[in-house]
Amino acid sequence: PEFGLLGTTESLLLGPSRNPWNLEHSTGGSSGGAAAAVASGMVPLAHATDGGGSIRIPASCCGVFGLKPSRGRISLGGRHLPGDIGVQHCVSRSVRDSATLMDLSEMKGEKAVLAPIGRVEGPGSKRLKIAFHTENYYGREPDGDVKAAIEDVAKLCADLGHEIVPVKNPVDGGAFSDAFLTVWASGPSQLVALAKENGLDPEEVLEPWTVGLARYFDAKPADALEVSLKHFAEATAKTNAFMADYDVWLTPVLTSAPPKLGQQAPTVPFDTLYERTVEYVSYTPLHNVVGTPAMSVPLSWNE
Repeated sequence: PEFGLLGTTESLLLGPSRNPWNLEHSTGGSSGGAAAAVASGMVPLAHATDGGGSIRIPASCCGVFGLKPSRGRISLGGRHLPGDIGVQHCVSRSVRDSATLMDLSEMKGEKAVLAPIGRVEGPGSKRLKIAFHTENYYGREPDGDVKAAIEDVAKLCADLGHEIVPVKNPVDGGAFSDAFLTVWASGPSQLVALAKENGLDPEEVLEPWTVGLARYFDAKPADALEVSLKHFAEATAKTNAFMADYDVWLTPVLTSAPPKLGQQAPTVPFDTLYERTVEYVSYTPLHNVVGTPAMSVPLSWNE
């Protein structure tokens, strides 16, 4: 998608990326082409970035493994999104390949922000305390098949000897979503301004969703970005305090199975697409804000 701004990959310039498992459905996004290439067997792994779920969403949609590393683990080459929400790594066919690339690409020596992980030879043996819930951060349940799948995963973890603890999301979903979308839309606002400065009509050179996000941001108060970043800090503090009691936080990746192409395309009227997007992508963005690692593991299939 244009500038990685949507959770589906349906470019108006080049056409949609199609899900290898069902060509009428989305690959997710924004790294949808990467996930499709891996899922179809073209490559064993592919570079991907994640500013709100763009590694984990397509990994979930295409049935591959996707790890969003911790903030600062892998260099972004000096390019950062507001709030430092963006990271890069890959989607892969196996956990082993993802771990190998992490060993090769994580910052080490004087440049290291975090202590290097190094080469991972196999799974750990520690019994984990796992926080578990099915509701998104609005307090709403996912579709029935998604809920059944994540409950099966929780049972699997319990059968493996881990402790499963039912919890509630510690963050106010409505306030968090508004803050995240405000930060997310600040980039498109700059893009529209840049187009105008260069004598271009934004509606001719940018997709409707990009222009709509710019208008969404420009309609907010002048201090909206500053207020949203302060909310990020509050959400981070709450999440860190919550996670002090747990080793792992288990939730769905998305609220539903991959949508059909067109349902979340950038040409859908802005208000409709906004509502569909914030509901569909309502588990992943928090971990970008907090900077914690997060992964999508292919443990279930939708009929």
